[in-house]
Amino acid sequence: MKNSKARPYDLSRRDVLKFLGGAALTTGLLSASKKAFAKNAQHLVIVGGGIGGSAAAKYMRLLNPDVKITIIEPDDVYMFCPGSNEVIVGWAGIEEITVSYTTLKNRYAINFVKDRATAIDYDKKRVRLANGDPIAYDKLIVSPGPKFVYEAIEGYNKDLAYGDFPAAWHVSPQTITLRRQVMNLKPGGTVIISSPEYPY
Repeated sequence: MKNSKARPYDLSRRDVLKFLGGAALTTGLLSASKKAFAKNAQHLVIVGGGIGGSAAAKYMRLLNPDVKITIIEPDDVYMFCPGSNEVIVGWAGIEEITVSYTTLKNRYAINFVKDRATAIDYDKKRVRLANGDPIAYDKLIVSPGPKFVYEAIEGYNKDLAYGDFPAAWHVSPQTITLRRQVMNLKPGGTVIISSPEYPY
């Protein structure tokens, strides 16, 4: 017969999360410790401040308050790419899907370098920036997001993508163009969506 009396270590997942959340708020675990600011601190460098890079930075900070964390990102804000669908159909404006890095900087003590990574020397553990400066790392996460090769589609190119035939994958002027086109459709108009061949 199963003992109905709960043992001290019989905690549910919810109990553990509640405990950790409370402990983080009371002990400052959400941010970095003094060790993270020491010269000999282990340095985690993340290339890209999008969904992948920002999430990695946040959860690595939660896992280890002693490590120095730096994100290399050329933009001041992140425009939430999956949210562009809501912009296209008029449910939201671009400003509503634009996210700043303030919380990562202030609450999680994440460093930001406003530049673009152009090369990685894996032997020397250095990332080369567009301005020529190197950044040394102990561990590296590379999450720059997709790069579009418009010319890979026969008859297509970047000029067309930023003209009357927007790809509109990233939040950009292409998003606004596609929104205008959708909104200008007459009742009964046709939209054709083509899925790319696998692997895409």
